[in-house]
Amino acid sequence: MAADGEGPCRICDALRDAWAAATGASKGARGTAQLPPPAELGVGAPPSPPAPPRAAAGGAAPAAASAPDARRADCLGCRLTGMMAGLGAAGYLSSALLESPPPRGAHRAALVAGSVALAGAGVARGFGWY
Repeated sequence: MAADGEGPCRICDALRDAWAAATGASKGARGTAQLPPPAELGVGAPPSPPAPPRAAAGGAAPAAASAPDARRADCLGCRLTGMMAGLGAAGYLSSALLESPPPRGAHRAALVAGSVALAGAGVARGFGWY
């Protein structure tokens, strides 16, 4: 875990929060074990949302935060999982091109465009471009 009490990446943080909410909502259902309070896990309270930007005296908006401060990098496991999901979905979609009889016209173009888009998203996710 990071020194500030947050997980290794934003996706891991979101999954941890969703898991805590799901286990808290199902209290006592089927004997599910409950997570200890966040203080016992070494996790602080969630950060408060940033204050809205105020206009300067001249009416100009303040400068935006720098890119490293605005977003944390994702962990390797999240990037690999996202890449494999994108590439797998692209492979599944493009496998329809091998059907007998093969798709023609707009159907074929839609399958090719969709599989290229999914493959591109998977590669971009793997390299951390988004």
